[in-house]
Amino acid sequence: MKLFCILLFATFFRVTSFAQETPEKHPIDLMLDNCLSNEENFTTRDMLECTQKAYEAWDKELNIVYKKLMSKLSENGKSVLKRAQIEWIAFRDLEFKTIDSIYDILQGTMYIPMRLNDKMDLVRRRTLQLNGYLQLLTL
Repeated sequence: MKLFCILLFATFFRVTSFAQETPEKHPIDLMLDNCLSNEENFTTRDMLECTQKAYEAWDKELNIVYKKLMSKLSENGKSVLKRAQIEWIAFRDLEFKTIDSIYDILQGTMYIPMRLNDKMDLVRRRTLQLNGYLQLLTL
């Protein structure tokens, strides 16, 4: 029992210490920041291209992280994650429609990259969520 308490405390301490560290920016976020801050990328089209590349990179990263996480799970865990991911994809698609319905009301070209950014951020957050689970399993 004493050993269990020590291990539990050590794990908790490590997880809370990890959570309190200042997170470094993800390379995809850095790529997007660099692209958007480039003086040559000032038009709406340029911003869309930057954000589209970041969206595609996050989508690719999501698939990589998902596969890595699947490789760490039991058969039951794999089944549950697969089901959760299928449900998340359905949620994502509906959320994209919600985002579209909101931005369809707004007028102005500045909202075009904002719409894509909101969609990208949804995929980004899911990727980081799954990556957090993966990191937890590799402590």
